[in-house]
Amino acid sequence: MRPVDAAHGAVTVEGPVDRADAAVLGQHLDAELDRGRHVLVVDLSGVPACDPAGVEVLAAARARARREDVTLHLVHLGAPAARRWLTTAGMS
Repeated sequence: MRPVDAAHGAVTVEGPVDRADAAVLGQHLDAELDRGRHVLVVDLSGVPACDPAGVEVLAAARARARREDVTLHLVHLGAPAARRWLTTAGMS
């Protein structure tokens, strides 16, 4: 994962998001939300696969963003396998 500073927060995710990587992704997303962003963009173009742990982290970030009135955008949903998980979970 590569955080990118900009006027609006952005996090670029690269590689599969499995149980081990999901925790790291969650830390990055929490850090960006802690910065008081109004918009957070999560670029998933480099994600070839996303397992349920990754989907849970993204869902938790989305729920937190909603509670804190932050707009969270998931963009470039990556490979078909990752897209299927996210679509099934209602994240796309």
